[in-house]
Amino acid sequence: MMLSITAALIFVVGVSATLPSLALISKKLAKSEIETAMVFSSFSLSFGLLGLPSGLIISKIRREKEICVISSLSTGAIGLSFFFFQTIPAFIVLRLVQGALEIFFFTSLMTLIVKIENRGRFKALGLYFAALGVGAVLGPLLNTLIIIFFNEAAPFLLFTLASLTTSVLLSEIHFSTEETKRRNGGHGKGKINFTFLNFSFPALLVVMVGVLESIIQTYGAEWLIFWKVETALLGVMLTLYYLTSVFSQVFFPKFFSVKKVSTLLPVLTLALGLVISITTNLQQHFIPFLVTSLFGVIAGLNTVYSTNYLSYIVGESRQAVIMGISNSLWSLGYFLGPISYSFFSNQTKTNIVTINVAFILLTLLFSFYQKFSETEPP
Repeated sequence: MMLSITAALIFVVGVSATLPSLALISKKLAKSEIETAMVFSSFSLSFGLLGLPSGLIISKIRREKEICVISSLSTGAIGLSFFFFQTIPAFIVLRLVQGALEIFFFTSLMTLIVKIENRGRFKALGLYFAALGVGAVLGPLLNTLIIIFFNEAAPFLLFTLASLTTSVLLSEIHFSTEETKRRNGGHGKGKINFTFLNFSFPALLVVMVGVLESIIQTYGAEWLIFWKVETALLGVMLTLYYLTSVFSQVFFPKFFSVKKVSTLLPVLTLALGLVISITTNLQQHFIPFLVTSLFGVIAGLNTVYSTNYLSYIVGESRQAVIMGISNSLWSLGYFLGPISYSFFSNQTKTNIVTINVAFILLTLLFSFYQKFSETEPP
């Protein structure tokens, strides 16, 4: 399992290291803000739309490791193309292809992790999502260092190197199909019956995590201005969000069973949510950092628990489908976040409380539903 987690970490470091460079170079090349936006939205378009198709294809082929290796190798070529073909049309096309390749990569990797670590999937998924969070923090830091010593395009080569390294690591994963079937109980139904509500609650929580994360990234500077903090500290605020998210994704699965977390999750979300709502009334400089840190804990644990829950409503043969859908749901939330926020009140404090209350209510409803319908994951 640790090979797949390490591979995920290295891959995301490479991916996130390209984003500041793409933003900087696109800004120089673009004739309008729309062109810059298209460079970034084109990735989300292909990544989001191909979640279900990628899952269906992976389920049909049942070659998760091979798909991971091929898709990561292919993204290495994307990194080289970014380096040599620096035009807006090229960037848009390459980002479309990158999104398509990465949805296959992440869907197959998540499926592989669940397949190998069936009984320990909650802990394994926690480590997986934690690796993504750490990678998202390290990538931009490496980008800064590389640009200082080389140039703005050099991080694209790091992306290629990271993709190739990921392929090598994943190719070293070996496991017995028969042993996997035995541990998974064959290719039968999920341990929780698939119903509309069993799917809807965790699916909406995954969407909410995407909404929250995109809002913090897009409007974080606005939060800092509201509390009269220098916008230069936005990077610190985002880092705190990711680090607290990583903490919850590692700590709770390691020290608590799934059943205990199902009881703890609504209590923790409500408690931290109340702290967020109360502290937004204060005008201290540390408030935006505290708020994003607490949001990180809530979002991190909800991501792991909801994804783990979704994995139990289908059998092993359909794991790739549900993982592909989960990735698309997060991408949908990421797309909807800034749009929905723009329709909120012009008051920053009101907007934060609105997001917070929505998260609390959804978590509590999901928890009550599990208790009364007796559909808690094993």
